[in-house]
Amino acid sequence: MPEINIGAPVGALVDWLTANFGPLFSAISAVMLFLLDIVLVILTAPSPYIVIAVFVVLALLERKWGFGVFTLLAFLLILFMGLWTEAMQTLAVVVVATAFAVAIGQVTSSRVRSDFNNELAAAVDNLSDRVVLAGLRTSP
Repeated sequence: MPEINIGAPVGALVDWLTANFGPLFSAISAVMLFLLDIVLVILTAPSPYIVIAVFVVLALLERKWGFGVFTLLAFLLILFMGLWTEAMQTLAVVVVATAFAVAIGQVTSSRVRSDFNNELAAAVDNLSDRVVLAGLRTSP
């Protein structure tokens, strides 16, 4: 079986991206770290029991009581295993990444929708011009 070495081309691509877009990546990183710090402070500043209560109430509002009980037990397990800070760090990353993904999706979908509507309007105008012209012909 032939060996495929993708390490060298990918490494070259990463080096090129870093060299040409380094300031952009640094800016994105700074914004992400700032947002991560804010979310982490929100999740870790109050007592873990308050955070657990908030998530349990949110779970009860969203689903049936079983989901609320599961949420309570899961967060208590995390707390009693001594993994509260690590879990909140992970949750902060998920929250910030989700916010970025939703923002990028909104921008992208609105642009795609706008382009589609413009193309559709042009096609309808073109088609209506052809239909009118064909209807005006009385004899060949």
